[in-house]
Amino acid sequence: MPLAAIAVAVLADPPEIGRPFAAVPVLMAAVYLPAVWASVARTDRRQPILRGSALVSVVLAFAASFVFGLVALMVLAPATVLLWLASGGMRRDGKR
Repeated sequence: MPLAAIAVAVLADPPEIGRPFAAVPVLMAAVYLPAVWASVARTDRRQPILRGSALVSVVLAFAASFVFGLVALMVLAPATVLLWLASGGMRRDGKR
């Protein structure tokens, strides 16, 4: 997870703001934990969990891009696309 790696890098070499800044990428990475759990564990609610995580990821990516710039959007884009594809993506057969 790139966000966890960023948090570790901030903790190892804190910026002028300080170590509490590492909480931002840690909280952003926590958004993906339910999706990881739903992908590994057998659950009947896998699709709704993945769809919810994908929705939160899209919102988070655009909100972070306003705060941190285009770099945040590029960091979050791969995970967002993978969540969208895992949740069913855009199916042509009309099924949900």
